[in-house]
Amino acid sequence: MRKTTIFLLFFVFVLIFLYAIFKFNSEKISFWLEIRNCQKLKEIKERDLCFSKLASKYKDPKFCSKLGEKVNQDVCYWILAERTLNPQLCDKISTEYEKSYCLAGVANIKNDFSICNTSSQKISDNCYYTLAQMGKKEEICDNIKDEFLKKDCKGNLKIDKKL
Repeated sequence: MRKTTIFLLFFVFVLIFLYAIFKFNSEKISFWLEIRNCQKLKEIKERDLCFSKLASKYKDPKFCSKLGEKVNQDVCYWILAERTLNPQLCDKISTEYEKSYCLAGVANIKNDFSICNTSSQKISDNCYYTLAQMGKKEEICDNIKDEFLKKDCKGNLKIDKKL
Protein backbone atom coordinates (compact mmCIF):
# COMPACT_ATOMS: atom_id res chain seq x y z
CA MET A 1 0.00 0.00 0.00
CA ARG A 2 2.79 2.43 0.91
CA LYS A 3 4.66 1.69 -2.34
CA THR A 4 1.48 2.35 -4.33
CA THR A 5 0.99 5.74 -2.63
CA ILE A 6 4.60 6.75 -3.27
CA PHE A 7 4.32 5.63 -6.89
CA LEU A 8 1.07 7.56 -7.35
CA LEU A 9 2.56 10.73 -5.83
CA PHE A 10 5.64 10.36 -8.03
CA PHE A 11 3.43 9.81 -11.09
CA VAL A 12 1.32 12.92 -10.31
CA PHE A 13 4.49 14.97 -9.77
CA VAL A 14 5.88 13.83 -13.15
CA LEU A 15 2.59 14.72 -14.86
CA ILE A 16 2.56 18.20 -13.31
CA PHE A 17 6.21 18.69 -14.29
CA LEU A 18 5.57 17.59 -17.87
CA TYR A 19 2.51 19.84 -18.12
CA ALA A 20 4.53 22.85 -16.92
CA ILE A 21 7.26 22.17 -19.49
CA PHE A 22 4.71 21.72 -22.28
CA LYS A 23 2.82 24.89 -21.31
CA PHE A 24 6.02 26.95 -21.23
CA ASN A 25 7.34 25.59 -24.51
CA SER A 26 4.02 25.61 -26.38
CA GLU A 27 4.24 29.40 -26.81
CA LYS A 28 7.76 29.07 -28.22
CA ILE A 29 6.70 26.23 -30.49
CA SER A 30 3.73 28.26 -31.75
CA PHE A 31 6.03 31.23 -32.43
CA TRP A 32 8.46 29.12 -34.49
CA LEU A 33 5.63 27.41 -36.36
CA GLU A 34 4.25 30.80 -37.38
CA ILE A 35 7.67 31.83 -38.71
CA ARG A 36 8.04 28.54 -40.55
CA ASN A 37 4.59 28.93 -42.14
CA CYS A 38 5.55 32.38 -43.45
CA GLN A 39 8.85 31.08 -44.83
CA LYS A 40 7.05 28.31 -46.74
CA LEU A 41 4.91 30.75 -48.71
CA LYS A 42 6.03 31.03 -52.35
CA GLU A 43 4.28 34.26 -53.38
CA ILE A 44 6.13 37.39 -52.24
CA LYS A 45 2.89 39.26 -51.48
CA GLU A 46 1.58 36.43 -49.30
CA ARG A 47 4.91 36.01 -47.51
CA ASP A 48 5.18 39.78 -46.92
CA LEU A 49 1.66 39.89 -45.52
CA CYS A 50 2.42 36.94 -43.25
CA PHE A 51 5.63 38.49 -41.86
CA SER A 52 3.89 41.87 -41.51
CA LYS A 53 1.25 40.24 -39.33
CA LEU A 54 3.96 38.63 -37.19
CA ALA A 55 5.76 41.97 -36.82
CA SER A 56 2.53 43.58 -35.67
CA LYS A 57 1.52 40.70 -33.41
CA TYR A 58 4.88 40.42 -31.65
CA LYS A 59 5.83 44.11 -32.07
CA ASP A 60 9.16 42.93 -33.42
CA PRO A 61 10.91 44.87 -36.22
CA LYS A 62 13.11 41.94 -37.23
CA PHE A 63 10.12 40.58 -39.15
CA CYS A 64 9.98 43.78 -41.22
CA SER A 65 13.44 43.07 -42.59
CA LYS A 66 12.20 39.71 -43.89
CA LEU A 67 9.76 41.39 -46.27
CA GLY A 68 10.72 41.10 -49.93
CA GLU A 69 9.50 44.49 -51.15
CA LYS A 70 11.28 47.60 -49.81
CA VAL A 71 8.04 49.58 -49.75
CA ASN A 72 6.46 46.88 -47.57
CA GLN A 73 9.45 47.00 -45.21
CA ASP A 74 9.04 50.76 -44.91
CA VAL A 75 5.32 50.48 -44.14
CA CYS A 76 6.03 47.74 -41.61
CA TYR A 77 8.59 49.88 -39.75
CA TRP A 78 6.23 52.86 -39.86
CA ILE A 79 3.33 50.92 -38.37
CA LEU A 80 5.54 49.41 -35.68
CA ALA A 81 7.04 52.80 -34.84
CA GLU A 82 3.56 54.16 -34.19
CA ARG A 83 2.34 51.04 -32.34
CA THR A 84 5.39 50.89 -30.08
CA LEU A 85 5.92 54.68 -29.92
CA ASN A 86 9.52 54.09 -30.96
CA PRO A 87 10.75 56.83 -33.33
CA GLN A 88 14.08 55.00 -33.85
CA LEU A 89 12.21 52.53 -36.07
CA CYS A 90 11.53 55.40 -38.48
CA ASP A 91 15.29 55.53 -39.16
CA LYS A 92 15.03 52.14 -40.88
CA ILE A 93 12.71 53.59 -43.54
CA SER A 94 14.46 54.00 -46.88
CA THR A 95 13.14 57.40 -48.05
CA GLU A 96 13.47 60.75 -46.27
CA TYR A 97 9.92 61.73 -47.09
CA GLU A 98 8.42 58.60 -45.52
CA LYS A 99 10.77 58.92 -42.52
CA SER A 100 9.42 62.40 -41.84
CA TYR A 101 5.82 61.13 -41.99
CA CYS A 102 6.70 58.29 -39.65
CA LEU A 103 8.35 60.64 -37.15
CA ALA A 104 5.39 63.02 -37.34
CA GLY A 105 3.01 60.14 -36.62
CA VAL A 106 4.94 59.07 -33.53
CA ALA A 107 5.37 62.70 -32.39
CA ASN A 108 1.64 63.30 -32.80
CA ILE A 109 0.67 60.20 -30.82
CA LYS A 110 3.19 60.92 -28.05
CA ASN A 111 2.44 64.66 -28.18
CA ASP A 112 6.21 65.20 -28.27
CA PHE A 113 7.24 67.62 -31.02
CA SER A 114 10.94 67.23 -30.23
CA ILE A 115 10.84 63.87 -32.04
CA CYS A 116 10.93 65.86 -35.29
CA ASN A 117 14.31 67.33 -34.35
CA THR A 118 16.73 65.13 -36.33
CA SER A 119 20.19 65.53 -37.83
CA SER A 120 18.63 66.01 -41.29
CA GLN A 121 17.09 69.45 -41.76
CA LYS A 122 14.95 68.18 -44.65
CA ILE A 123 13.47 65.36 -42.56
CA SER A 124 12.96 67.67 -39.57
CA ASP A 125 11.27 70.35 -41.67
CA ASN A 126 8.95 67.85 -43.35
CA CYS A 127 8.15 66.29 -39.99
CA TYR A 128 7.25 69.65 -38.42
CA TYR A 129 5.23 70.55 -41.52
CA THR A 130 3.24 67.31 -41.34
CA LEU A 131 2.78 67.62 -37.58
CA ALA A 132 1.51 71.20 -37.90
CA GLN A 133 -0.99 70.15 -40.59
CA MET A 134 -2.17 67.13 -38.55
CA GLY A 135 -2.79 69.17 -35.41
CA LYS A 136 -3.79 72.41 -37.17
CA LYS A 137 -1.20 74.19 -35.00
CA GLU A 138 0.48 77.09 -36.77
CA GLU A 139 3.09 77.57 -34.02
CA ILE A 140 4.69 74.25 -34.97
CA CYS A 141 5.50 75.77 -38.39
CA ASP A 142 7.94 78.11 -36.61
CA ASN A 143 10.29 75.14 -36.06
CA ILE A 144 10.78 74.78 -39.83
CA LYS A 145 14.15 76.15 -41.00
CA ASP A 146 13.38 76.31 -44.73
CA GLU A 147 11.64 79.69 -45.14
CA PHE A 148 9.62 78.67 -48.21
CA LEU A 149 8.30 75.55 -46.45
CA LYS A 150 7.56 77.55 -43.29
CA LYS A 151 5.47 80.08 -45.25
CA ASP A 152 3.70 77.26 -47.07
CA CYS A 153 2.96 75.55 -43.76
CA LYS A 154 1.42 78.69 -42.26
CA GLY A 155 -0.39 79.53 -45.50
CA ASN A 156 -2.06 76.12 -45.69
CA LEU A 157 -3.27 76.42 -42.11
CA LYS A 158 -4.71 79.90 -42.78
CA ILE A 159 -6.56 78.54 -45.80
CA ASP A 160 -7.91 75.67 -43.70
CA LYS A 161 -9.20 78.14 -41.06
CA LYS A 162 -11.10 80.07 -43.74
CA LEU A 163 -12.80 76.91 -44.99
